[in-house]
Amino acid sequence: MSSNGGAGSSGGSSGGGSGPAGGSGSSDSRWTRATTVMTCLAALFGLGTAGLGLFANQVSDDRNEVQVAATDLRGQVDALSQNVKDLGAERDGLQAQLGAAEDRIDQLNNALAAAGAKPPTQTDGDQVVVRREGQLAFVSGVTDWTDLDDARDPQWGRNSDSVGNEKGDLQNYAPDETSRLQIGRNAKIAPQGYTEQATYEQCRTNTTYVTGFVSITSAEVGRVYCFYTSEGRYASGVITEMNSSRLVFDMRVYEPTS
Repeated sequence: MSSNGGAGSSGGSSGGGSGPAGGSGSSDSRWTRATTVMTCLAALFGLGTAGLGLFANQVSDDRNEVQVAATDLRGQVDALSQNVKDLGAERDGLQAQLGAAEDRIDQLNNALAAAGAKPPTQTDGDQVVVRREGQLAFVSGVTDWTDLDDARDPQWGRNSDSVGNEKGDLQNYAPDETSRLQIGRNAKIAPQGYTEQATYEQCRTNTTYVTGFVSITSAEVGRVYCFYTSEGRYASGVITEMNSSRLVFDMRVYEPTS
């Protein structure tokens, strides 16, 4: 009897001892799970922090690239602005030069128009070259020789020191109501009636040429003369004005055809 009771006690003791041991295992399991969760959360937090760091670095790199690109663009804009300024200055300079050239052309045209000079042209069916056309005026008191062979000078060679009796063609001598026109040593003059300008052929075939002095009166306005120049050209001149201060010819100088 006593051994059964001891067995029971022993069994009771064993049963009583297994209760507390089971409670301790459940607590450890929960702590392990909590630790695992915390570890996972910490890992996730670490990953998130690392990702944010990488993102921040990428954003910083992109910002730097944008800043560099913006700096380059500002440099290009500044360079283009300077180019525009330079082109504007060059344009203004060219416009000023163009304006000066146009003014000079106007001055020369006005001078030629005042002198009645025209550039060489081609005439009629005979293919005769007109070397020069224009007004030739002799003014009282001015006795310089004129050169009908001069193709451009508005003063018909009066400004040249080389024009004299040898090269000169005409000289107005003591102009008044009856003017004496002196002919150069190597030039000649011939009357050609009261028509319009004489043609090259009319002057070439005229047989009444003289040299020396020729008297011209105010009644001869409208009269035509042919000239043979010191360089061997023929010319035609119509008297358009004759008074005590001026003797004016409308001149046409031909170029030889041979």
